[in-house]
Amino acid sequence: GKSSHKFSQTVMFYDCRNLALPDFFLKPENFFDILKEWFGFTDIDFISHPDFSKQYRLTGDFESVIRYYFNHEVLELLSDYKSFWIQASNFYLIIYKDKELIPAGQVPAFIRFCQMIYELFRLRSELSRKELGIDPGI
Repeated sequence: GKSSHKFSQTVMFYDCRNLALPDFFLKPENFFDILKEWFGFTDIDFISHPDFSKQYRLTGDFESVIRYYFNHEVLELLSDYKSFWIQASNFYLIIYKDKELIPAGQVPAFIRFCQMIYELFRLRSELSRKELGIDPGI
């Protein structure tokens, strides 16, 4: 109809019991996000990775748990790729380019990037289960 809109985007979705992720939302930071910070809306920044903190807005309720998952390797990888959006909740992980289709020739690289992010979060999930004494088979 006259009021319909078409949006295209590239998405990788993981539904995996090997993940145990906190709820978080990561998106490229823009001018309006900086403006929001002036009004008290904060995000999670990392002093050790200022490039990441300038490039991305990371939010979620359990900051200390989110910081655990965003270790050095994750922060370094994401600092090199500036335009991805990531959302997570427990065993769901979504990585995407908002309102953008990745050209066909770049899809294999996108899939490799997503696999690297998934593996880093999976390893942190596995480590956290071991530290808490939780059987990963549950």
